[in-house]
Amino acid sequence: MIPLMTKQQHARFTALKAEMDKKYQKNAQVFIPVGPSKISDIPARILFIGQATGGEWSSESLSDYDTAWDKATGEVAECAPSRTGGFWQVVDDITKNTFREIGVQLPAERYCDVIGWSNLAKISKYSGNPNGGALNMQADLCVEQLQFEIQTMDPTAIVLLSGEFARKQILYPVFGEDDWSHDNEERDRVAFKVVHGRPVLFLNHPRRMGGPGYRKASVDFAVSMIAHHVRSGY
Repeated sequence: MIPLMTKQQHARFTALKAEMDKKYQKNAQVFIPVGPSKISDIPARILFIGQATGGEWSSESLSDYDTAWDKATGEVAECAPSRTGGFWQVVDDITKNTFREIGVQLPAERYCDVIGWSNLAKISKYSGNPNGGALNMQADLCVEQLQFEIQTMDPTAIVLLSGEFARKQILYPVFGEDDWSHDNEERDRVAFKVVHGRPVLFLNHPRRMGGPGYRKASVDFAVSMIAHHVRSGY
């Protein structure tokens, strides 16, 4: 896998975190997004974007770029063949079912060749997502960073598992606020659009997907759209 954040970009976020630590409560370490290398025999690469990552990312050892990079790649590697827990289970379901739909066998050891992992916010609270000033303070840099990640990875499709979090501060500035369609006007489970020739799917966060029917409908729609895009030869 490859890092989707350079050491120079990491240094900018680290400096911003120091300012945030003084103004607000102490924050988790800077999250480093990861992506797959561009391998010729892989027909699809999917970038999954969550909200923010605190918890285990609060360790002082992760202030080092290389240590944080190892942590992020390890998290992705552990998602195959599957992990319990909402976020990674949905990542696993969308990934394996997309490849099944396009008729390509995807061994567990090849998950790291096809998925990327990022978050809208790169600096989280120790526990829970940043909000208010702590989110606004990093928003512009996060927008710039996410645009870099997409350009670097060049994913076939992008799946946002973020719900309402940072929608106005980061998501809309990157993907646009208008021209979203919806899988179901009554339930509004998945919003989607095509941006620069690739499908972008905006789903609720797995913790807020409700019962298995809601989650299955969201996953099935994402799989069908990505598979159609791949089969169409884009």
